[in-house]
Amino acid sequence: MIEIRITPQNQLQRIDKFILKVLPGMSKSFCYKMFRKKNILLNEKKISGHEICKDGDLIQVYFTEETYNHFASRIQEKRFENDGILDVVYEDNQLIVINKDIGVLSQDDGTALSVVDQIRSYYEDKRIQMDTGFKIGVSNRLDRNTTGIVLSAKSLPMAQIINNKIKNHEVIKLYRSIVFGKIEKDIEMKDTIHKDHNHNKVSIDPEGDIMIHTLIKPIRWNESFTEVEIEIKTGKTHQIRVHLASIGHPVIGDNKYGNIHLNHNFKRKYNLNHQLLHAYSYQFIEGDIPLDNERYYKPFIANYPDLYNTIAKAVFE
Repeated sequence: MIEIRITPQNQLQRIDKFILKVLPGMSKSFCYKMFRKKNILLNEKKISGHEICKDGDLIQVYFTEETYNHFASRIQEKRFENDGILDVVYEDNQLIVINKDIGVLSQDDGTALSVVDQIRSYYEDKRIQMDTGFKIGVSNRLDRNTTGIVLSAKSLPMAQIINNKIKNHEVIKLYRSIVFGKIEKDIEMKDTIHKDHNHNKVSIDPEGDIMIHTLIKPIRWNESFTEVEIEIKTGKTHQIRVHLASIGHPVIGDNKYGNIHLNHNFKRKYNLNHQLLHAYSYQFIEGDIPLDNERYYKPFIANYPDLYNTIAKAVFE
């Protein structure tokens, strides 16, 4: 028999989901069969699998050590070449905040390098161990070619707190970008959009079923370009890019919503092959969901990519 003690870091999740994380080689159907046959117990009692783990609970798994290790083993996660140096903005025992690089996926899909891959490699190199059953993930996502702040909790309770803060809109998310044209006044935009899943593109549509809310503040400008700070009140796919393009100020380098011909000069001069959009600040605010670390109420700031600084200097100085 193998015993697993539930800790504060892996409590408050369903027992079936926890077991399948601990024993990833086990199928769902076999897992539920083990519940029915009392081969997996919670505090020495039969369970359905829908129970919620609590701190101090004891799970008894009536497998031989060989069988347990067979189900617990998994194919080693692929470590991509050129994992790169992880740009850590902030880290403690509950949270790591990353400045995501260009071309890196936020969430792991097994096809290309992701922030999750980088964090996993970072933890392996630092010999940082996650609690049993906890799967590394991210709480906020950026487009592959958008740089900036990505948060990853180090425990299930912290992940739940962050997700609830985001759900309750108890965060301030700020981006910086350089757009075509001159913007001299603050702009607030509220629209509905429709998503074309076949082409991974959204469009503003009065009949759309997805609401987007964006605040745009000019930082500096000339007759041809404006650097803007963008606050998103909602976090929908391509929200910033489609809103700016809809008012005639597309993001530099954005070929999906912008002007390919105007972008060509930046590609030729600076090898810019993506939208120049950077998630530079992320801050939690007071609300219904409390945080136990006062540092979390201060902004996490991500340095600008070198290419962003180069282009900003060229167009404004």
